[in-house]
Amino acid sequence: MKKNFTTLLLSSLLTLGLLSSCGEDTPNPTPTPVEAEGFDLWIPVKGATGKTQKEYDQNIIVRAKDLTKGTISITGKGADTGGTALTPHIIYRDGYYYGVSREGNFGKFEVGATVRTIKEFPLPMIKDRQFSHAWLDRKTLVLVGSTGKQKEVSWARIDTQEMKLLDSGTLAMKAPAVDEIFCASGLLGYRQSDNTLIFPHIYIAEKRKDRAKMLRGEIYVAFIDAATMKVKSVDVDKRADWLGSMSFGDNRTCNTFTDKAGNFYFVAAKILKETTRPSTTAQRSLIFRVNSGAMETDKSYDAYDQPRGKIIDLTPVSDDEVMLYVQDPAQATPGNPIWDSAKNRYVFFWQIMNLRSHKVRRIEGVPLSVGNFGHFAAPSAGKVYLGANVASGNNCIYIYDLKSGKVSKGAELQAGFEIERIVPVYRTSIK
Repeated sequence: MKKNFTTLLLSSLLTLGLLSSCGEDTPNPTPTPVEAEGFDLWIPVKGATGKTQKEYDQNIIVRAKDLTKGTISITGKGADTGGTALTPHIIYRDGYYYGVSREGNFGKFEVGATVRTIKEFPLPMIKDRQFSHAWLDRKTLVLVGSTGKQKEVSWARIDTQEMKLLDSGTLAMKAPAVDEIFCASGLLGYRQSDNTLIFPHIYIAEKRKDRAKMLRGEIYVAFIDAATMKVKSVDVDKRADWLGSMSFGDNRTCNTFTDKAGNFYFVAAKILKETTRPSTTAQRSLIFRVNSGAMETDKSYDAYDQPRGKIIDLTPVSDDEVMLYVQDPAQATPGNPIWDSAKNRYVFFWQIMNLRSHKVRRIEGVPLSVGNFGHFAAPSAGKVYLGANVASGNNCIYIYDLKSGKVSKGAELQAGFEIERIVPVYRTSIK
């Protein structure tokens, strides 16, 4: 479910013009499907641990036609990614998954009863997992990331139909200080109106142990000519320390989208001083906006004007509303407000936010969940299907009705399995 592909724009509400989560204005849009015909459920074999090491890559991808009732069987079902180059760090568009493998190859995959590799080719300038991306049109994809010693930022432009590298290079960015590096991926959006890539990024301490202490207290947004890949300008925003995703772009969770007016939104954050040792885990999220045609963030705008709450993932569900998957132990478990995913796992909950009024409301009726790297929300036909890995009983799907605001329980997963991603699949992408 990634950027800028209308096959993931959903439901009759989104036909009003809002793009899908992780989206930007769509070149040559095609008619938006009204309702998903199925859902790819990504089931991590070792559970929703949030870990990103190679041994946690294996997933079973089960395509479910109906998430409203019954029990979804996992054992002996679905497509097993084990033994393939497909990792959980993916881009999805028009029925195909794309990603950069552990071996450093860019790949295109089709999922049915098995995972079928369409084609792979070497992409040494982009590190596996750690990249941001944007679609320039229905076949041209740009990846951006910092590899090696992370002292520079590389880019690659790919034709995903011919599956070939078109060109690549290095962005002309101000170099990090001696004891700093670029963040691994940053975030990326595309504005079609002036053919501009928008690249929020930060500089971080080279030593991991120093990152929560050596904060610049500002973030940077580069505006890049998508034709030449020359950096036109870089804006500085002193309201934030961090980005919602600085290592994996939008390939594991979603932290960007563009509305129908061409405004680009992204998640940033302030680091909270709430841990016994300095840590970047404890965050208060912010949602910033680059107005259509602008070359800077709107310094008067923060859609998520909340005293606390770390946004893990977001999904636009109408022209005005965005579903948020949030971590905050102080709100979730006031008696145990520690930021420790191993000792305090069930601290994730749902909110819905209005982009214009900035009103934020907690979604009641969905139990606290676990899973700090995942995309669990799938809108379709006026409803939003929410995956939940709960403390007791089978993990399951809850259904949020956009019109009434009510929540009902949907299908359960087979006992013993957790979920990490839900990808809506439409007629245009079903094989």
